[in-house]
Amino acid sequence: MSSKGLTRRELLGTSLGVAAGIGLSRLPAAAGAPEPVPAKAAKTMIKRNLGRTGHQVPIFSLGGESTVDKDAEKERAVEIIHRALDRGVNYIDTAHIYGRGGSERNIGEALVGRRDQVFLATKTRDRGYDGTMRQFETSLERLRTDHIDLYQLHNIRTQEDLDQVFADQGAVKAIEKLRDQGVVRFIGITGHRD
Repeated sequence: MSSKGLTRRELLGTSLGVAAGIGLSRLPAAAGAPEPVPAKAAKTMIKRNLGRTGHQVPIFSLGGESTVDKDAEKERAVEIIHRALDRGVNYIDTAHIYGRGGSERNIGEALVGRRDQVFLATKTRDRGYDGTMRQFETSLERLRTDHIDLYQLHNIRTQEDLDQVFADQGAVKAIEKLRDQGVVRFIGITGHRD
């Protein structure tokens, strides 16, 4: 690897290796036999600093949408989460609204006994203080945890959104209070705009 970061060749090689490992892991195992886990996957996955958090995350992480957010596919979602953790993923991102709470519920189920292996991020889309506090408490319950590593303001798109979250009774005040209480380690923001 160069001092400037990952070369294109290194990225492609690692990506293909991980993709092959995941693809092979989807092959059916012999009856009663556990599916093989690539022995070197967790140790060799390239990692990067996550901002200024001091946490190292692999170049692959797990998002909480798609299958993971479906209550009706809980067993499959939990299996996907365990498979990702077994292969070295240590960052999971979800949101209060994904799957109407299904994502947080499924992730919470999968993290029982494994919470210490994950840098866990979730989000609020509420713009006010009280709503953000309520959503945070619900997220803690669903995720079966007593803290969130990264709590983010979700889908900030307009000046109006910014004015609302930074108001005297806005979401920023709630998140700062949660951080000061030690139940949120880091604060973030996600923005989406065409």
